[in-house]
Amino acid sequence: MIETLTETEVAALDTGKCPDCGSERLLEGPHGGMKVNIMCSGCGAKFNVVPGLAGSFGKERIGRPDAPSPNVKLTGSAQLNTLPKG
Repeated sequence: MIETLTETEVAALDTGKCPDCGSERLLEGPHGGMKVNIMCSGCGAKFNVVPGLAGSFGKERIGRPDAPSPNVKLTGSAQLNTLPKG
């Protein structure tokens, strides 16, 4: 389910942090047009963003983890790249 983000959640993503757990390790996933899916390596939360644009335009939640996990193990072709800050 796609969810609209609050101003606080948008502000966290704009500074390169997960709005749910504060982790600064956001992993890059599939791209579509200008948008990029990202996943927090700390809790597994998933977002769809337009990199490089501050504010709420193009930012939405696309997945909420059932239970936060301190580590998300990625292996093989499932490995994702770290999304650059900024």
